[in-house]
Amino acid sequence: MTERQKKLLSIVLLFNIIILLLILVSLHTRIGVNGRAYLSSLKYDNLVQLSDNKIVDYQLSLYVATEGVKEPIKYLMLNTEDGINEELILNQVIEQTKGSSQQDFKMITINNLDDIAHLREYQDYLIENNYTSTQIIVVDNIQDEDLTILLNTINVLYYDSAISMPNVTYIIQVKRLGLVDYRLTQVYEDILSQDWITSDIQEVNNNVGYRFTELSETYLLSEDLNIAIALKDDDIEYVHYRLNDVVVGVSHRYPYNLNIMWEDIEDINNELKIAIKYLGEDRVREQYFYFIKELVNLETAVRAPRADFSYNVGENMSYNTSYIPVLMYHDFGDVVASKEESIKVSTQLFDEQIGYLLECGYVPITFKILKDYFDGVGGLPEKPIIITTDDGYLSNYLIAYPILEKYNVPATFFISTAYVGDLDTITPHFSWEEAQQMENSGLIDIQSHTHTHLLMNEIDIVEAEYQVNYSFELIENNLGARDVKVLAYPKLGYSRETSDLLEAIGVDIQVTDLNIGGNVTELIDVKRIHIPNTMSKEELVQTIKELTE
Repeated sequence: MTERQKKLLSIVLLFNIIILLLILVSLHTRIGVNGRAYLSSLKYDNLVQLSDNKIVDYQLSLYVATEGVKEPIKYLMLNTEDGINEELILNQVIEQTKGSSQQDFKMITINNLDDIAHLREYQDYLIENNYTSTQIIVVDNIQDEDLTILLNTINVLYYDSAISMPNVTYIIQVKRLGLVDYRLTQVYEDILSQDWITSDIQEVNNNVGYRFTELSETYLLSEDLNIAIALKDDDIEYVHYRLNDVVVGVSHRYPYNLNIMWEDIEDINNELKIAIKYLGEDRVREQYFYFIKELVNLETAVRAPRADFSYNVGENMSYNTSYIPVLMYHDFGDVVASKEESIKVSTQLFDEQIGYLLECGYVPITFKILKDYFDGVGGLPEKPIIITTDDGYLSNYLIAYPILEKYNVPATFFISTAYVGDLDTITPHFSWEEAQQMENSGLIDIQSHTHTHLLMNEIDIVEAEYQVNYSFELIENNLGARDVKVLAYPKLGYSRETSDLLEAIGVDIQVTDLNIGGNVTELIDVKRIHIPNTMSKEELVQTIKELTE
């Protein structure tokens, strides 16, 4: 090999090494997308594999920074080479605090975690004896040769003072001499950027502190999201955060805090998944924090106009019972395997069923017409029926929708909003663009099947509220405000508690269960007829007759 070839080879190798290094750096770096901070999922992919081993009944203490809790902790830097002069410090504080005397203050110097434990004991003593006027001056003289222990101890001191020590009003940091590691500087910068601490002790304009928050309640957020978790386990590897299933943060150090700016929270209804990974464990402990972003003067676009299928007050059905038939379909296909016949109906059969229903005098209506009838502002045709599909499968758009257009028949498609446009599931789903196209026809009405298709009667009420509200938020953001809100329970999972919840949060109509005979139609309890591929058009009409005559 010539010298020239050797040089060229060296240049190529060097170039490849540089490219590889750039790729590795990019995989471990936060990148900004649409105002949100996204983390590379490379290091945390194991959370996906661990999801089957999660523990969801794990209890943690979550604190949210909230206005009106307490005055911020006042922070001062002490420059000294001669050790700590407590009398000098106390005199400086008294000068800054008008009307105070030495009896109002207790000074405690913190060197390590043991000192923080003693500080906590003294704080508990003050609380138990209702000594609210005593102000604790903490002197931060934390030292440790182990940088990891040093950084953790600093965080424990400052965040615990903000979270659970109301009598701590001052923290005086003793300036460290000599070279200071940049990570130590960064920890102090992060702490001093918080609203609950201030170095401007002359002018305090806010009263922000951490407040314990019940995870069983939906939190109303009116400011930036700033949370801390009071977990002091030494074997926590990291805490991982996902907001509405988008990675927003990961923290390796107590108190595992997360900060998200108000303007970066894009949704109104929010689920924050908190996954706690312990060293040496092959599972994560999960908890969920639900909050609503408080907004005023929120405007939502109007949905596409409906086709005119209205009926006048006084017009009424001719059925002998008070049941209005509601048909339930799911998937469609040109060919249906025998194992799919309960959930999928063939293209030919669906076409035959719609045509035969019209031939027999049945008139498909919408849930809007049904609600108007119950509200006394509209009527019904003689033989009304309602056509519905569940789950938002792509076949609803490719197969069912063209047939409904062919016969000019309205229908309601219930969707689980987490899967809209997802083509990688076992059964692919139609997109928001396709949903908009169908609603633009005036025939199709898109309504809620919850967000992630959970059984509503098996989850906490706070999670059920999120499932409903977030699904309608996404529907209305993409398709416009609903003139009627209808929810179909996934897998018929409803209860009295969920029924009361949906009524309280503004759902107009609840589609609950199957009609096995003797049922009447109520807005909070609409029963349906399941349509399998084994039901001929004649059998469908006969089933309707048996339930209405």
